Amino acid sequence: MKKIFEIPVYALKKEQLQDKFLKFSDLWKTKHPQIPPEIVQRGIEIESYPQRLWEYNHIVGYIVISVKGYDIWFDVYLPTPHMERYIWKSKQKHFLYNIHANGMHFYVDDKLSNAKIQKKTKEMLDTIIKNHIPGRFFVDLEIFKIVNRMIDYHSILQEEISNG
Repeated sequence: MKKIFEIPVYALKKEQLQDKFLKFSDLWKTKHPQIPPEIVQRGIEIESYPQRLWEYNHIVGYIVISVKGYDIWFDVYLPTPHMERYIWKSKQKHFLYNIHANGMHFYVDDKLSNAKIQKKTKEMLDTIIKNHIPGRFFVDLEIFKIVNRMIDYHSILQEEISNG
């Protein structure tokens, strides 16, 4: 099996985290009006680090797209048990498990053009997001959207098949 993509699933969008951080910051300033602003700012930075950093810090899952034989496979990793509420400042670790989303693969034959494989991959990913990723989560598709239209799936499949 050869991985092609690991697409991160975040608990919240970058803008949502920024809003939460601003509210936290405002509350901190309100609670400490007698302290000089530069010291308050330093306290806010210390109290919110690393939770205020979005990228790679609030991941609650992955979607892995890989090639095995003549198939394109999709595996979905999410926290188990199901996470009811995400607290951005929590230091609690949530472990991710493959949810074994049934039927999340498709067969690629020689007649299928690369453009159709790209389209089918995107459609399957959209279906997974719709059916398996909770609506409150954010799937970061930035890299997938750029790279999927450039990938030569047939070459990857041929190499995978040649290597056994």
